[in-house]
Amino acid sequence: MRVGGGKTPVTTTSLHEISLILQMNSPTQLAEKRKQASDLTMGVSSSWIYDAVLKELKLRQATGSCLDYGAGAGALLKLLHASRLFEQLYGADLMARPADLEPSIHWIQQDLNDDLESNRSQFDVLVSSEVIEHLENPRAVFRDFHSKLKPGGLLVVTTPNQQSIRSFVSLITMGHFDQFRDRDYPRHITALLHKDLERCASEAGFHEGQFSYTGNGLLPLPKLTTTWQQIFTNKLSGRLFSDNVIFSCIKSPERGPAEPSGT
Repeated sequence: MRVGGGKTPVTTTSLHEISLILQMNSPTQLAEKRKQASDLTMGVSSSWIYDAVLKELKLRQATGSCLDYGAGAGALLKLLHASRLFEQLYGADLMARPADLEPSIHWIQQDLNDDLESNRSQFDVLVSSEVIEHLENPRAVFRDFHSKLKPGGLLVVTTPNQQSIRSFVSLITMGHFDQFRDRDYPRHITALLHKDLERCASEAGFHEGQFSYTGNGLLPLPKLTTTWQQIFTNKLSGRLFSDNVIFSCIKSPERGPAEPSGT
């Protein structure tokens, strides 16, 4: 139906069209879309990413309780359990608890786009490996990370590296970062630069942010599965030649009441 008598008529939306729009954005429809996107990931990442996470945890001398946020099929949790770094291990994911997971590992099943259903300041370490690119609001996720970590707790996040040669070439030639093209949607929805990670962390209350890299990256050529490291015998690594980045930071210690000044 059109209203108005000017040269540019205004088109109003019918009640039927409004109903369809509301149905598409209903909580049930949204939950189903998120579930489908989660299933596309199959809950696993690459072994070199897990190796890089373990290396970072050992360098940071991580101990105590650890949450694997976005644990998926449990591959990283199994490695963390075998490492004996932690006294308590937890996993959280939209997927159901893996049947072969060690019984001592706690499991939280929920949509990670929502705040995690756990106690505040519960964990000494929180690892989120190849997860944040699947979620809708990275700043809200970092705030949730902060609320679940103890003061002085360690956060380790990995995500596709948008500042590699491969990703730059994809952006210039195809108009989009690699791993975030149509073929990757809706698995990957949120591409984050290094500065984005730093800002999200700082705004949430983290400090001492550090970047490291997996040292494994594909050449920027279509349909080629050869890495820089295979051609140059592992002589190339770092930001430009790695497909994934590791960002670690510390939750700022909570300050107690100010000491009364002397007179």
